[in-house]
Amino acid sequence: MSGNVLLRRAQYRMADTAAGRAGIVYSVVSGKVANQRHVLRRARRDHGEDAEGLLSAALRVLDGVLRRASPDGGVDVLRGQEGEAARAYFSAFPVP
Repeated sequence: MSGNVLLRRAQYRMADTAAGRAGIVYSVVSGKVANQRHVLRRARRDHGEDAEGLLSAALRVLDGVLRRASPDGGVDVLRGQEGEAARAYFSAFPVP
């Protein structure tokens, strides 16, 4: 067997447990929120005071989500936090 097969089997075994699933979801959600923060911070830097209000409000929400996010809360809680972060992120971009 190659290492890839062993790795894939270990990943499936990990996903079979609630704690393992929560750990995977936590990694995905925290990565997405961190990337969203990075994009908003860059936009705030590039556009200055023109977009300060919306961007700062969204960044506060994203910071809060990252502080509260934990694999201990379970998959459903993490999904809710992901939705909260997405709502804040997309609200920072005004619809023309």
